[in-house]
Amino acid sequence: MTGPLHLAFPSSRVLSGWWKQLQTHAPDRLWIAHLFCQRIEAQVQGLATRPLDPTHQFLLRALKLESARGDEVRLEQLHQRLGIPVPLLREMLRRLHAHGLTAPGVADETWKLSAAGIQALACSSYLAPEVRRALFTFWERLGADGKRSASPHYLPMTDERGQTWQRTGTLDAPMPQLLAAFAQSPEWKQRFGFPEDVSGLLSADSESWTRIPIVRSERMVAVLVEKDRRLEAYLARMEGWMLESRILFRLPNEAVAELPDLAPAATLEQCKTAWLTLAEGHKLTPAEAESAELTLRGIELTIQLAPELAKRVRFRGDDWFLVGEGLIRPALRALVTPT
Repeated sequence: MTGPLHLAFPSSRVLSGWWKQLQTHAPDRLWIAHLFCQRIEAQVQGLATRPLDPTHQFLLRALKLESARGDEVRLEQLHQRLGIPVPLLREMLRRLHAHGLTAPGVADETWKLSAAGIQALACSSYLAPEVRRALFTFWERLGADGKRSASPHYLPMTDERGQTWQRTGTLDAPMPQLLAAFAQSPEWKQRFGFPEDVSGLLSADSESWTRIPIVRSERMVAVLVEKDRRLEAYLARMEGWMLESRILFRLPNEAVAELPDLAPAATLEQCKTAWLTLAEGHKLTPAEAESAELTLRGIELTIQLAPELAKRVRFRGDDWFLVGEGLIRPALRALVTPT
């Protein structure tokens, strides 16, 4: 992708219709966004919840009871309690150790419960290593010129498919960002919805094609809604400008604060520029439009005009417009009042 981006945005009438769908959520702010994303499908090492086998659960419970006499339990103690031959007990405990549920003691032929084993007993399940393919979505932070304004960033997006867009050589796949995400802190992963049960990417090799990452470049239109200290994205279809009820992703405000270009704040200067354009359509002269006093509160822009000028502005009360020139633009409702 090179050169300026020429993108279509919904009209005031469309925004008014979308507002009727969204107002039950009592949004604090709205944006219309063209989201350009790169989606990496890759084979990863993860963790999966497995039910605890009844026989293993029986053995772990016995190990817990015997450990009340001491931290480490001898195989002979378990044999006396359960009646299971020592060689079989030894093999079962080794298998449980492979899953991290038991640990060998310091003394020979002794065993103890691990922290994971205690947790497994409590919930009758445990986390086991698993190799699987997973999908990771990175939002391309592009300027109006089609160039990266910042490094791509992970978004916890659903697998909803978007339109394909042609990625150029200047926009390389965000593999370094994916590897960096694996190394982030648990707090970062929780904040941005990065899967915490995935520990790393399996490197591609010539032996298995399934390890080769697949990168898809997709774009979609979304309505971003800020409410209850979080940001929600709803998919919009450009064909007929239909707003879907499905949520593309959800982020807490703490995460959005680290991505100011995802939900840019409208400025009074931007509002003034948009108002001057609107005023032309209502036959106001530049001087008359400049006389307006603008007040921005949340999603509402109040435009105060002299009474004789206010009568000439035929706003219906649900007139909407977008401000800014970027790929993500704040949506505002215009209210005209006489001074």
